[in-house]
Formats: sequence, structure tokens, C-alpha cells
Amino acid sequence: AEQGSAWTRGMLVALDWRLDELLVELSRYRHGFLTCSSDVAGLRLTGTFLLDDLEGALANLQDSLPVRVRRLTRYWVRIERRTA
Repeated sequence: AEQGSAWTRGMLVALDWRLDELLVELSRYRHGFLTCSSDVAGLRLTGTFLLDDLEGALANLQDSLPVRVRRLTRYWVRIERRTA
């Protein structure tokens, strides 16, 4: 129920989701491609994401997971494993 009411307030609540599952949902609110490499697709996360601030959501992923957000073009974003 909480997830449904969050959506009506412009938020997406992820509870123990895989990264690739989250990206599928976020892609519904963004133009272009939002993908991840297979080696990070299974990373689990929990969080609340503002649907009107997807750039902030991507920055949060980069801050909280061992990933980097790579912008291949304006419309193509790929999330990959962060390297040292």
C-alpha cells in the first residue's frame, strides 16, 4: 500500500530490488535508453527515488553502489561496475 501511495506523490519505492529491475521502472519516466552491464544487474538495493529527478536518482545509485553512470549520449545511459 505504501508503494502505491508513494507513486501518487511522484516517488518510486524499491524494496530489495535488483538494479536491472529498478532501471526498467525508471526507464518509464525517462526518454532514451537506461541500461546496465550484466555484472551489476543483480546488485540489490532499497530506496525511494523521485520520479521528477532521475538525474538525482542516478547520482544516488553511483554513491551507494559500486557502479558508475556512463552517459554514452544524451539519451543513452549505461550503468557499469566502478573500477579502481
